[in-house]
Amino acid sequence: MLGPSSPEGNVVIRANVTGRHVRARWRRGLPFLPLALFNLGRMPLLTDLWIVAGAVSFSVLCFALIAQTRLGIVDGTIRRRSWIGRSKSCPRSAVARVVELPVLLTRLSPVETWLLFVDERDRTLLRAYAAFFTPDDLARFRSALDLPWDAVPGLVRPAEARAAFPGSFRWPWAHYWVTTVAVLVAGFLVAVSVVAIVTAVR
Repeated sequence: MLGPSSPEGNVVIRANVTGRHVRARWRRGLPFLPLALFNLGRMPLLTDLWIVAGAVSFSVLCFALIAQTRLGIVDGTIRRRSWIGRSKSCPRSAVARVVELPVLLTRLSPVETWLLFVDERDRTLLRAYAAFFTPDDLARFRSALDLPWDAVPGLVRPAEARAAFPGSFRWPWAHYWVTTVAVLVAGFLVAVSVVAIVTAVR
């Protein structure tokens, strides 16, 4: 388990739920606020209260999930816990260097900072999302890790990262639009099938 930092050199850093990157994500939704308020003004008060309560609950849930993110070096093992609580680890001795990537998934998405822990052949042993950590916390982790740390200049697409560092991103990440279209088509087919079955039963 990822616990607090210890005096023996182990360091665990936690996501900052009020950090710059989190605030930037929420600011992207501000242009839709006037439209939301306009629609709320046209609805009954009770409906408005339910919608506001749902939005607040969703926001609290998002912050709680982000707060689950951890990254640390514990007893010679690099450990990462994602926002959904999934943990992965790899031995520090197997990592040759850390690659810091500014990844651009699409033109509509913000730049995402990722850390790739790669071996001598540039194969990715562990990937960690770093944008939720403060620069000071990342500096503490980097100091405790004591491995070469390379920051890639410019923006990198997942497909480019996948080609340069095998295992860094899975195929659906590297082909985002193909994946999106496939999911939409699959959802449409499922919806048509459900409607057909319901109609046949009636």
